[in-house]
Amino acid sequence: MMSEKAALFSEEELSKLGFGCMRFIGREDNTIDIDYTCDMIDRYLAAGGNYFDTSWVYPNNEATLKKALVDRHPRESFFVATKCIAWAHCNGLEDLRKQLKESLDTLGVDYIDVYLMHNLGGNRTVAFDKYEAWEVIDRYFPNDSYSTAALRFTASVPGVKVTLFGMSSIEQVEDNSAAFKSFKAFDENEREGIDAARDILTKVGTIPCTGCEYCAKVCPNSIGISRAITALNYYIAFGDPSSASSCSWPSPSLRSSPSAANKPAPLGADLDSKPGMIFP
Repeated sequence: MMSEKAALFSEEELSKLGFGCMRFIGREDNTIDIDYTCDMIDRYLAAGGNYFDTSWVYPNNEATLKKALVDRHPRESFFVATKCIAWAHCNGLEDLRKQLKESLDTLGVDYIDVYLMHNLGGNRTVAFDKYEAWEVIDRYFPNDSYSTAALRFTASVPGVKVTLFGMSSIEQVEDNSAAFKSFKAFDENEREGIDAARDILTKVGTIPCTGCEYCAKVCPNSIGISRAITALNYYIAFGDPSSASSCSWPSPSLRSSPSAANKPAPLGADLDSKPGMIFP
């Protein structure tokens, strides 16, 4: 029977920091360290977090969340968001219904707090060094790590209730959680810092790409799109053809699930591929 909490869902109860589960280490080959993941989740909950974001399409992800979270903590102590996809491995409404049922079964829950339609719409460090952007960030954000500065920037936007971070280490959990224990929105000086860094980076002319590979999954010619953009960005940023040509292409992969088990993986479908964007 559905819990009363499902009917009483309130966005006011959501923690400002959300735990993005996409980047669990070992997800592609089902070698996720469950004990380590449990430790990450326990620390996040202890720090006041309560919102977990996963997806039907993330490899071995919902099953891991069941073991590390659902089986170990009271259902009313957390919120779960997962997603359906209509742009791949889906031929109609019945497939979408199967995705929902699979998510409920795999997560081991009788309701999902937030059900989303998915995606409607490494080399950065070197580039930041070259253009001295780190110096700008350090000057304006002395009390933040680079990731917590980014999280606070997003969480400071009016109307944003939860800011997700795909966490894959205990250090990330602790650093991010600390930034939200006594959350302070960006002040005017910090906004000036963001503007200064943006001015530096937009002059370079690289092509924005997060390397998610969602476009490659539906590309009719099976092109590894994010790696092509990575190569181009290398050339734009550094003018070095050898560095650009050394960019490797992602390997095919596919979420293991009853609905997708017999479908071939498109080239460039590796969710673990590195970003093609050098600059934010």
